[in-house]
Amino acid sequence: MHVDRFITMEVAPVRLETTVGILVAYDPATDPRTALKHLAEVLAFVIIVDNAAGGHPLLPAEGALPGNVRLLRHGNRGGLAGAYNVALDLIFVSMPGARHVVFVDEDSDVDALSAFIEHEGTLDATSDKSVAAVAPAHRDRLSGLRASHVILKRFSFKRLPRDVQGVVQVAFVINSLSLWSLGALRHIGPFDEALGIDQVDIDYCLRARQCGYKVYLNGDCEFAHSIGRRRLYFLLGRQFQTGGHSAARRYLIGRNTIWLAKRYLTVYPAMAVICLFRIVHEGLGIAVAEADKFAKLKQLAKGVLVGSMTSSRPVMQQSMGREP
Repeated sequence: MHVDRFITMEVAPVRLETTVGILVAYDPATDPRTALKHLAEVLAFVIIVDNAAGGHPLLPAEGALPGNVRLLRHGNRGGLAGAYNVALDLIFVSMPGARHVVFVDEDSDVDALSAFIEHEGTLDATSDKSVAAVAPAHRDRLSGLRASHVILKRFSFKRLPRDVQGVVQVAFVINSLSLWSLGALRHIGPFDEALGIDQVDIDYCLRARQCGYKVYLNGDCEFAHSIGRRRLYFLLGRQFQTGGHSAARRYLIGRNTIWLAKRYLTVYPAMAVICLFRIVHEGLGIAVAEADKFAKLKQLAKGVLVGSMTSSRPVMQQSMGREP
């Protein structure tokens, strides 16, 4: 399939008509159709990847989708990373006029997308060839907290205030509603399918940095997003939020966090410290504020052990340009 809806153009600020949306549907309990409808209305083309193992029950047949939507049945091969890779393969093969990609998770509010893309700060950032990605800030639906972001140097890091405003260079952003240059994506290469889901976005942002690119947060724009089932708790007079993930997911968090610490230890020793803090934060949240404490702590510890004893080498199974 060759898609010719796009205007061929040189490097330029992001535009809705040259941006492809990649929406990943995974959880059968969620309904991705509202997000899909909105994306199809504001973007030139949308790829929805059905990543549910047995097929998402709420997705219509491809013939019932809008004309600018392509459905890919992927069956959760390679996790979220695999879903991104198969969609990017289609874009590189069939959409030569596309210039940017926006990744969307099914649990994100996409109503803020147009305003974010058309925001002056986003337009300015995407005019710079050295910028790989720009993302809006996200606020967790359950805890009500806005995510904090990090400025990373080789031997140190600085955590920014949650309410930071303006366009700020950061170490990493979450994938959902992040806007990426397709030129940068092609240069950086496929997402790491060994990670599957957890830390996929952090790893990719760090790889972008190693390739000479910058990643920005547009703190003037915000969207609602759900990560696990977070809840607030207080410890030593300070406010925190739990991760809220299942025991099985805690295993992946532990393993992948250690893999990242090992992978970037020599390049960014400070990243290893951030990873250590992540493990401690996960453990404290479980111990203080979550149910099934023993099972979750056991799986987190198991993941840390496995991550320490196994190779952290990336697995890149897609070719970035292969017909899906």
